[in-house]
Amino acid sequence: MMDFNSSDPASSMIVLGAQDGEGDLQAVRVERLDDCSAKIDGYNNIIIKLDVEGFEKQVLYGALKALKDKRVVLMVEDFITTDVGEYLQKNGFTFLDKLTPYNSWWVKDAGR
Repeated sequence: MMDFNSSDPASSMIVLGAQDGEGDLQAVRVERLDDCSAKIDGYNNIIIKLDVEGFEKQVLYGALKALKDKRVVLMVEDFITTDVGEYLQKNGFTFLDKLTPYNSWWVKDAGR
């Protein structure tokens, strides 16, 4: 269960450790990216947008199979840490551009 910040409905921030009545409890289904591979068969290009409020590393670690797919382009809503950038580079991605202060585009290296 996650407690969402009801004081700012446009926010994607989750209130961690909130007290009862400080937000709206909602059940959220969680699925690893690697477990979604059947849903993306047949597509020529795959754009994965991550907006996970500081949990980029955990999401990417659960996406080893997806990250090997040459069709994948990543848009990470981020405050990228060095270890996340290094992890992406180790998995064959190159930083492309930062179109806003809060997102980074990564593309798969040719041949990797």
